[in-house]
Amino acid sequence: MSDASDREHSSTAMSILEFVGELMILHLQVLLVSMEAFLKWLIPSSLRSKSLEGETMLITGAGSGIGRLFARKFAALGVRVVLWDINASDVEETAKLVRVNGGKAWWYVCDVTEMAKVNETAQRVREEVGDVTMLVNNAGIVTGKYFQDLNEEDFHKTLNVNSLAHVWTLKAFLPNMLERNHGHIVTVASIMGEIVVPGLSDYCMSKFAAVALHESLLREARAQGKDGVHFTLINPYKIDTGMFNGATIKKSAQLLFPTLKPEFVADKVVEAVQTNRDVVRTPFIFNMVVVLTKMLPLKANLLLEDFLENEKVMKNFVGRRGQKAVEQTGAKIE
Repeated sequence: MSDASDREHSSTAMSILEFVGELMILHLQVLLVSMEAFLKWLIPSSLRSKSLEGETMLITGAGSGIGRLFARKFAALGVRVVLWDINASDVEETAKLVRVNGGKAWWYVCDVTEMAKVNETAQRVREEVGDVTMLVNNAGIVTGKYFQDLNEEDFHKTLNVNSLAHVWTLKAFLPNMLERNHGHIVTVASIMGEIVVPGLSDYCMSKFAAVALHESLLREARAQGKDGVHFTLINPYKIDTGMFNGATIKKSAQLLFPTLKPEFVADKVVEAVQTNRDVVRTPFIFNMVVVLTKMLPLKANLLLEDFLENEKVMKNFVGRRGQKAVEQTGAKIE
C-alpha cells in the first residue's frame, strides 16, 4: 500500500515538473516571437514588403468609397482586381478608373447577401478571370438606430451584409487557397467589432461576428498547416466616406480619435497586405483602448465612456442617405 502511494506521489511530482517545464518553454517561445514582432516593426515596411504582382484580388463593395480606393491602389501594384458591387454603374466606373491608369480590372454585379448569387458569380470569375488568390471582404452598411427602434428587416440586412456575406464569399474562394496553400484574406470590419457604443447594437453585433469568423478561420488554416494563406483584419475607427455622417464624439477627444481620411486607411491596408500584418487598428491608440477594455472592470469602462460622451455619438447620425436629404432641404446638423 505504501509502495503504491509512493509511486502515485512520484508520478504526480513528475507531472508537475513536466508541466512547469512546458510553461517555461512556452514563456521563452512567447518572448522570442514578441521580440521578433517588435524587430519587424522597427524595419521599414518597404524592406519587408512582398510583391503582389500577378495576384488576383476580389474586392466586395468596390463601387465606391474605400472599396474603390482599394481597387486603384492594389491595381497600381500589378494586382489583377475583380470588382463586386450591387450597383452596376458604380462598379463599372471603378473598373474604368483602374483601366485608365493601366490596371487590369473585371467588374460584376453581385448581391453578396445571397449565397446562390455569390456562388454563381464566383463561377463566372473562375471561368473568365481565373482563381482568386486574395479576397477583400469590404462591403458594409450601418443602420444607426437604438435597439428598440430596430425591426426584423434592419437586423437581417445588417447581419447579411456585414457578416453572413463574408461566409458566402469565403466559402466560394477560401477552399481553393487552402488547397494551393497560397492566398490572402482581408476582413474589413470595424473597431466596433471589439468595442461598443449606444445606437449601434446591430452594427456591433455584425462586426463582432465578422471578427470572430476571421479569427476562427485563421486558426483553422494554421491547424491544417496552411502557412501560405495569410489573414489580415482591418478594424478602423470612423472613416470619412459618409457612412457615419452626423456621428461624432466629444470635441476635446477628437484629437485622440480623429475621423480618418479614406486615403490614409487605404494606404494602411495596402501596407498590411504587403507585409502580411495580422491586424490593423487605426488610429493606433485603439490598440491600447482594446487592451484597457479587456482589463478594466465594467464600471471603469463605463466611466471612460461617460468622459468621451459615448451616449451622444449617434444622436445626430444621418448616414449617407440622410446627409443627401439634409443637403437638399438645407437643414443644419447641430
